[in-house]
Amino acid sequence: VLVELEPVRSSAGEASQNIMESLLTKILGAKSLNETLQWSAAQVKDIISYDRVMIYKFAEDGHGEVVAEAVSEGFESFMGLHYPASDIPKQARELYKRNLVRIIADVDATDAMIEVNNEQTKEIPLDLTDSVLRAVSPIHIQYLKNMGVKASFSVSLTSDGELWGLIACHHYAPNVIDYKKRNSCKVIGQLLSTSLVYRENEESREQKNLFRDHMLDMIKLVRSAWDIPAALTDNANNLLNMTEASGAALLYEDKIYTLGETPSEEAIYSISKWP
Repeated sequence: VLVELEPVRSSAGEASQNIMESLLTKILGAKSLNETLQWSAAQVKDIISYDRVMIYKFAEDGHGEVVAEAVSEGFESFMGLHYPASDIPKQARELYKRNLVRIIADVDATDAMIEVNNEQTKEIPLDLTDSVLRAVSPIHIQYLKNMGVKASFSVSLTSDGELWGLIACHHYAPNVIDYKKRNSCKVIGQLLSTSLVYRENEESREQKNLFRDHMLDMIKLVRSAWDIPAALTDNANNLLNMTEASGAALLYEDKIYTLGETPSEEAIYSISKWP
């Protein structure tokens, strides 16, 4: 049995209840997943008063992307940045699935040694897997220091039993988040996790329906005009509408047709020959 004690620093009782009710209403009423994520990031920032709150989504290959953010004035945005899978290795991800909330209040704090006064258990390592107040990897501490971050806080987001992402929070001065505030953020993470499967499935269906409609329109254009380039680059319905890309290039019968932001024709020819 491990007993962890810490000071009570705030009384967030009724306010937290109101926040949870408001959040649930927002999650159920949001028009899109992006809107839900952005609002959740802003709400966590209001609770913990950190300089930056990001929602970080993992891709299938393990790398992560910042898909929502609430940041204090004067700090650059990390929105849309991608980070390699090695930043959060597999072992760490398993811990995030088990420990839904993690905090580093001060990256410069000195770790407290564990004192043992029982000779029989002295040589047996203490399993701190479920400990909230345990020290973290010195490699991760150095990673935060390299970014200029003094305090860090995270809440796990899960979907179908897997780690979907994190609510990752950074502060540029030491900052302790007490139990009640951490618990409020944990509930936000759980509510958000519950809605992820529903929201993603819903948006996936809408995307498939939209893709199907665009394809049918293109097929009609090709059949009526027998002009493939015109069908794929039509102003009303084209490759950009169908793929949500910012640029597209069609190489057809040795001629290039472009839409939106694209590389030079020379670069497009080079790409087309790429094995």
